Amino acid sequence: MTESTGKKNKKSFEDTVITLAILIGLGGGVWLLFLRNSGMYTASAIFFGLALTAFTHRFLGGIDNNTNFTIGTLKVTGTIAVLLGSFWLINNSLKESIAEGPQGFMLPAAIQQGNVFFFDEKGEPLEFTFENDGADPLIVPKVPANKFKTTSRDLSIESGQAFVKAKDSDIYLGVIGQNLSDISDQFLTPRQNLSLGMYYSQVTDKKTSPQTRRDANQAIHYLRKVLQGKNTDSVIRLQALNQMYFLTQYLKKATDFELVLSSLQELKHGYQMHLELGGVYIAYANTSAADPTLQRKKALLQYLKSLSRTPRLDDKKNKSEIAIVKTLLNVYLSSRDDFFRREAKNILRSIDKNDRRKLNEYISAIESSLG
Repeated sequence: MTESTGKKNKKSFEDTVITLAILIGLGGGVWLLFLRNSGMYTASAIFFGLALTAFTHRFLGGIDNNTNFTIGTLKVTGTIAVLLGSFWLINNSLKESIAEGPQGFMLPAAIQQGNVFFFDEKGEPLEFTFENDGADPLIVPKVPANKFKTTSRDLSIESGQAFVKAKDSDIYLGVIGQNLSDISDQFLTPRQNLSLGMYYSQVTDKKTSPQTRRDANQAIHYLRKVLQGKNTDSVIRLQALNQMYFLTQYLKKATDFELVLSSLQELKHGYQMHLELGGVYIAYANTSAADPTLQRKKALLQYLKSLSRTPRLDDKKNKSEIAIVKTLLNVYLSSRDDFFRREAKNILRSIDKNDRRKLNEYISAIESSLG
């Protein structure tokens, strides 16, 4: 092999490598660009920089050591300078000229211009164009600078996350990253307090006793505010009361028990009211009552009233209430009150014999003793 032939083969090999570098650089850069993912723009710039460097080296007179590129205190020369310089220029150009669409965003079927807007991470408004299955593309324009300047805002609690919405519309203006428990109560509406109460009372572990909830104390806090709002819609208050009833085992303050008891008498009636009052009085007696015996008497009265409203006192459906009545009479009250010591068996007998008249007499006698 002659020297000229060796040089020719070497030249051919170099041309092949350079051509591959150009093709791979251009192909890879274009492919990554079509992914329209901001994380791919940097990788795309690397491929384009590789192609440009190879092209310059082969077709634009080569690269010598006089070529240099400087960033801050870093200075490089030769081929590396061209590669880094090309990457830097292309990467910046891509970031400035290509607006990224929202990844994984599904447009609602009935979306209309004017009720959705997009912003970048700095809060600057953006414009996007969405393809629309062959129809005219949907253009989402930039929001005008003063679009929501005077718009009334509302706080929307959804699945434990707080959003800011334009009042009386479905336009979301932002999300509140602050912990929900840190949001000032004065900004929350009764329905928002109810939503927070429901959220924090969700059961996270059913195996524990009592069941573990997200935050029972926070749930009680927000539900309490709903029940205290005397001007609040009764439907919202009733929902809060129903949830609070399931949290009675977590109540600690006498004022909370009194609030639940008064709300039950205000918002409920009949059999269900008496049954739930009985349960709350027992929880009150077992937790924080100054006079547990008094609360158990009141619990007994409510259970007897609930039984008196059933078709038959001795019905099997009343089994659990009758068991509670027996426990209250035989375990707690007979040893502490002369009236129940004398009449406990007669009260239970009136239930067993379905003697409603006699049971009502005992109910009246207990009510009189309680004043």
